[in-house]
Amino acid sequence: MYRVLGIFCIYDKNGIVGRYVEYLLGDILENIDDLIIVVNGSLQPKEAEKLEKYTSDIRYRENVGYDAGAYQFVLKDLFVNEKIHEYDQLVLFNDSFYGPLYSFRRVFEEMANENEDFWGLTKYAASDRKNSVLPRIQEHVQSYFIVINRKMLQSSDFSDFWYSLCLTDTTLVDVVIRFEVGFTRYFAERGYVWGAYVKDDLLNSSEEYNYIHYLGSPYTLVKKYRMPVVKRKVFTEGKDLGISGGEEIPLLMEYIKHYTDYDDDLIWDDILRIYNITDIKNNLNLNFVLNDTSNYSIDNHRVAIIAHLFYEDLVEESFDKLKSIPNGIDVYITSSKQRILDLAKDKITDRCIQCILVENRGRDVAALFVGCKHIVSKYDIICFIHDKKTAPNKGEYTVGASFNYNVWENMLRSDGYIRNIVHLFDTQPRLGMLVPPIPVHDGYIWCINYAWNTIDNYQGVLELSDKMHIKAPIDERKNPYALSTCFWFRNDSLKRVFEYPLTYEDFPEEPYPNEGTLGHFIERLVLYSAQYAGYYVGMVESNEYAQIELQDLRLRVGDLLLSEELTENRLITLWNYVGSHSEIYVYGAGVESKKYCSILEKVGISIKGIIVSDEHMTSEKIKDGIIPLSDAIIQDGIGIVVALNRRNSREVKELLTSKGITDALFISDITDKPPFVLNR
Repeated sequence: MYRVLGIFCIYDKNGIVGRYVEYLLGDILENIDDLIIVVNGSLQPKEAEKLEKYTSDIRYRENVGYDAGAYQFVLKDLFVNEKIHEYDQLVLFNDSFYGPLYSFRRVFEEMANENEDFWGLTKYAASDRKNSVLPRIQEHVQSYFIVINRKMLQSSDFSDFWYSLCLTDTTLVDVVIRFEVGFTRYFAERGYVWGAYVKDDLLNSSEEYNYIHYLGSPYTLVKKYRMPVVKRKVFTEGKDLGISGGEEIPLLMEYIKHYTDYDDDLIWDDILRIYNITDIKNNLNLNFVLNDTSNYSIDNHRVAIIAHLFYEDLVEESFDKLKSIPNGIDVYITSSKQRILDLAKDKITDRCIQCILVENRGRDVAALFVGCKHIVSKYDIICFIHDKKTAPNKGEYTVGASFNYNVWENMLRSDGYIRNIVHLFDTQPRLGMLVPPIPVHDGYIWCINYAWNTIDNYQGVLELSDKMHIKAPIDERKNPYALSTCFWFRNDSLKRVFEYPLTYEDFPEEPYPNEGTLGHFIERLVLYSAQYAGYYVGMVESNEYAQIELQDLRLRVGDLLLSEELTENRLITLWNYVGSHSEIYVYGAGVESKKYCSILEKVGISIKGIIVSDEHMTSEKIKDGIIPLSDAIIQDGIGIVVALNRRNSREVKELLTSKGITDALFISDITDKPPFVLNR
């Protein structure tokens, strides 16, 4: 009798068995006779019970050698007791994919006619891509799903491979080379025939341009080549702008939802639990551009808009937007100024449900999460918005005023626009919040890549999330893209924040610090609250604003491309440094210095001066506005960005240290490791 054995490897750092795993195992059991599950690491007690429905043979081990180590762990035992001889086919697979989108039965039936000794779902064509962390890669079966047939399974070659495979002290790259690539090479050299279910050779071009198809073309594989599974890391690593614009991932999700029987909630449950919300948003392109045309009825929805107003001279402008709210939506006005509430009552008496006087402490954040806590539970969908004022000494219409236009335009543009937002919540059950885009003018451009602004904000969010029991994957390297505390949200998406016993006294008194306060933490934490509640956070903007933003982004990209070396780590490190100092000098008068002066100035950072060592000072440099180091006023709060090559930087390090200057950032030393900063 033909017998098939499956060995399944699962690893979850939190010890959770996702629902997608249960669905996967339920289908695969229709194609195998016996199943052995290897848990790398451990599982929470009740989670193990989920696996026991599929097999009684569950084995635990340390997470060494990844899935290859798990397979080796079981196979060595099967070789010793000769149990392997009881089977005609072996299936090695792990938990790194969702599916099957189409039953595995069809896959096994088709591959039974191929007469191959081993096969996988996909293969990786030979590749020698530039900038890859891996050396030249030979063509091979990708190891997340491998089927071995009897001839090879019963051979001494098969056992020899596993006994000779060294997986101790290995990195992921080592495992890819030794196991994934090595498996195909080892058996092909010995004459075994191999293949792949997905025949995607047309996607290969040349070794220099070949790529991992399940990452770069997941939609094409599923639709055109009947790929039965989707790799999980598509949703964190799938967008490679060196290959495409990233359209494949959202197309894939739409295809799964409308053209397969697979429940896309299995995917949402998993990615919202394990991946950073920013990666999910970026890879799935969760950006919505809406127009003003809509007849969508909101009669069956409980919708409220809460507007916090502080500036008397912006009341007229704010109410111009509030007048566009559709009938049936309740409006609440909060303010710390009774005068503004009196004006509000005159403006929209027929629409305003309540005017709420809040304390002048904690600003807009406290107004919502303390002053309006009792309101939120009455509604399904709420919009919170507040006014923003142009910063002093920056002109009548600039910076803050432009940000104010951004949030009001993209939250409450018109009657039809608001109806389209409510409709979006109806059609997107996993949508928890909608935020306006981060502005790209002035220094806000930095926030597109690093909206933490300071390490204090990141640490504060971590500590606060722990207190609120918000268990979301928060990462300093991933940008929290909710920046304005203006957003639409489902009431339960922020349940954890509203349930926390916040008071006005928890917030600092005025004058309010620019960063590092409870308000700044909550401003960013809302993203992770929604994620932990099982929702994604999208970005929304009007057609008209999108036209402006598109052109602004094109201009900004041109500005930032002034330096090809402005990597993500360099950008974050530079922003952290300049953001923690009141004034900045740039050290150096060469090409590098000019690059960084230009970049800093274009994003709104004022340069106090450009300095060079005294011995390098010339009359020509005096004319250019460059000053000697001895004339620079170096004191607390003033930083120095040293923009020199490595050789000159070493000399300057010694010079600054000899003069007792202990606060400088050396651009040349910024790598993927922490930057060289003198005694900070």
